Amino acid sequence: MQTEYVVVVEVIVDAGRVMDALEQEGWIVSSRSEPSNEVRLELMGLRRHAALETFREALREGLGARRVQTLAFAPARQLLAVEGAFGSEQVRAWLSRFEDPQLLLEPLPDAEGDGRLRVRARWMPLDAQADPSLEEAREAR
Repeated sequence: MQTEYVVVVEVIVDAGRVMDALEQEGWIVSSRSEPSNEVRLELMGLRRHAALETFREALREGLGARRVQTLAFAPARQLLAVEGAFGSEQVRAWLSRFEDPQLLLEPLPDAEGDGRLRVRARWMPLDAQADPSLEEAREAR
């Protein structure tokens, strides 16, 4: 007879203390010397992990985000905290200029009072790009 045990562990990490310790040991460079803001982005429409990773990488490379953290993840909805030397208006302008052959982004009007930037996003895998209806959607942009 076999016995199985299930162990549930909850871990609470003080990220500030961990960052301080890593900085003191020289493992990371302090990012506190530069002013930093956090902007919350709500993506609506993405259902594939590859699409979200493409967007997260674009935030780092194209926008210069120092940190991109997923706060909530549900089918077709993701909430991200994006940290860097920019404000919400700079992020909105960047979103409006963003171009990627597979990822279409459409910034939406602000909602009342919650401070989030909402973005309608659509992912078009490379094999679907030959579909004429998807090409029309891309041109309508």
